[in-house]
Amino acid sequence: MKNVVSILLVFIAFSCGYTRKPSNEKVQPGALVADTIIYDVVIHNPNPEDQWTTECLKDLKHRALIDSLFALVYEGKMKAYDFFSKEVIKNKDVKKMESENGFSRDHIGKIQFTERWSFDKNSQKFQKEVLSLVLGYELFNQDGSLRGYKPVFKIYLKH
Repeated sequence: MKNVVSILLVFIAFSCGYTRKPSNEKVQPGALVADTIIYDVVIHNPNPEDQWTTECLKDLKHRALIDSLFALVYEGKMKAYDFFSKEVIKNKDVKKMESENGFSRDHIGKIQFTERWSFDKNSQKFQKEVLSLVLGYELFNQDGSLRGYKPVFKIYLKH
């Protein structure tokens, strides 16, 4: 678990922020090309017949990543926020959510990133600063097909 947390902390150290810098402040070398950009990344393939997604995710340690994020929340090193109200979710409420019938960390299938991007055309380097992430929980239809995702909680990252 320590190795996973260390890897996650390195990831966070290179790309994160609890508070946003003013948009007129230069974040990294290069031109700011997106002050804020939000996008989803699939991190779990609910369809074993989808070979492309399986191949794309083959090196992702899904459970280790999710367990590390929950551990950091429970240890008080990160705070979980309600996606809609933006209010802090107390650890007891996160635990309650996890104990509800049918909840499984294995069904956290997306991460929605909020980032700031810059590009230095001279060095041809593209920099991404992760500001926050939202864990997305898979929702299924009665026939077992994926219907969509619902937010579990949001985490603002330090930088």
